[in-house]
Amino acid sequence: MKYKIEDTVDKTGEPVSIWHSDCFVQNKELYTIYEKSIAFMMEKGWAMNPSGLIKSDHKVIFAENKDGRPMGGVVYEYHPWNKQGWIVLIFTADEFRGRHIYSLLQKALEDETIKLGGTSIASLAHKDNEPRIKAGAREGMHPQYLRLYKDLSNELEKRKTYMQIKLKKEWKDITKERWRG
Repeated sequence: MKYKIEDTVDKTGEPVSIWHSDCFVQNKELYTIYEKSIAFMMEKGWAMNPSGLIKSDHKVIFAENKDGRPMGGVVYEYHPWNKQGWIVLIFTADEFRGRHIYSLLQKALEDETIKLGGTSIASLAHKDNEPRIKAGAREGMHPQYLRLYKDLSNELEKRKTYMQIKLKKEWKDITKERWRG
């Protein structure tokens, strides 16, 4: 079900309608923008697991221009256990960048979160995704935690060899032990 949240204007003064939908994937144009955003983030190395981002119970708040064309959206879920609106992905179509569509979407999500009983919103952002971090900061979102990460791929063979020597076992036997009763 799709319903209008409000009519407003973007940074340039152009009319924008803000909508809410419980069924995100049925809007082909909006879903296409979402997919392009995922591809862009993958190319940049800013996405962790894009195929697992969207679930059937995710909702979307989205913006349309005066011609009814989707400008961007925020896919979200609400977490009642911590009273938080969780941004799964917030995105803007390339041709509408620089018009503060992000700001309109975040404000609408904040309002929806408050209506649901929430007290905060949150999301993940890659440390190198400067446009996302800048837009979030403009709207009052700041880092709460840092996710520490170490890539082990360059050490795998050396570490496996070390474990085999240390345990005096073949690798296939080491990996099987973990799954035994």
